Amino acid sequence: MYTRILYLSALVSLVAAHGTIVAIKGANGITAAGMGIDPDTPRDGTRAKPFQQDTSVIRDREIESGKVGACGRTSQKGAIDMAAEMEAAASNGIPSATASGEIQMTLHQVNQDGAG
Repeated sequence: MYTRILYLSALVSLVAAHGTIVAIKGANGITAAGMGIDPDTPRDGTRAKPFQQDTSVIRDREIESGKVGACGRTSQKGAIDMAAEMEAAASNGIPSATASGEIQMTLHQVNQDGAG
């Protein structure tokens, strides 16, 4: 249960930044990515598309209207299906926190907007 909360909490950082969580390394040796992440998306910054296609866009008005869930949407796939993403994560394994509650993450800053 705590790992699921931790996994979802890690995604909350997307609300305040323009970036993606490309790797979450758990104490249990499992490495995963944030919801909606496409491992084939280039991270070299040479072009806008498809460079940002799997970056989550989270807007309160879209959540409140029911257009998307709490994890928002991507330009590539639209609304993130949290149930399907959690099912896939559970099947692949969910990274666990250390005894002190820490995890290691690799964040990809999409552009200058993600710096703060």
